[in-house]
Amino acid sequence: MQLLLKSSDQAPDLRCEVCGEGFAFFCERRTDDDLATAIETARQTIHSHHHGPASNHAHPRNGFLVPSWNGPIEFSGAALLGNAPIWALS
Repeated sequence: MQLLLKSSDQAPDLRCEVCGEGFAFFCERRTDDDLATAIETARQTIHSHHHGPASNHAHPRNGFLVPSWNGPIEFSGAALLGNAPIWALS
């Protein structure tokens, strides 16, 4: 299962445990167990952003997919099946 995450201050679905930045997510609808596993993977990915090269902003400014995918974000299952709005795709 894939999640599309985008930084969001308005009613975030997830928060970074390190810096508190909020993220909205959009996903393919699967079972509750699939969703729980995907959210845990997203939490780990968000946390790992703080372990890379030092920067002023640890998290991607654009929407990003977990797990990552090499294709255009707007054609991902998470974007298409999760009905992601245009603001989440950039």
